[in-house]
Amino acid sequence: MKSVIKIPVSNKAKNFLISREVVFSLFDKLSKFDSDLELDFSNIEFISRSYADQFHKAKNDFENKHNSKIHILNANEKVIRMFQVVSKTQNSHERLFEKIPVYKFSKIDSLSDYLLSI
Repeated sequence: MKSVIKIPVSNKAKNFLISREVVFSLFDKLSKFDSDLELDFSNIEFISRSYADQFHKAKNDFENKHNSKIHILNANEKVIRMFQVVSKTQNSHERLFEKIPVYKFSKIDSLSDYLLSI
């Protein structure tokens, strides 16, 4: 069984995580670990969509490369919600696509007739 290492994500100066560069910096530090990790999001008030998007990609890459898991601890509701929203956009099988018909009209009268019919 792998050991689990708990790592705080915030410091006193950074309670808002807003850029992809912050994710790169975090995962550069995490790359030295070859175990399961618990990332403590205590005191993090906000994460941007770009941060969450890059975090999701980096987390998946890390887990696959190191054959380990990253667990998120003590995240507030806003942070969790942003991770969930981004996760749905990352997984193509969860995306909802709607096929919308496209109609072309060569004459304005045909377009007018169509618009009047709906």
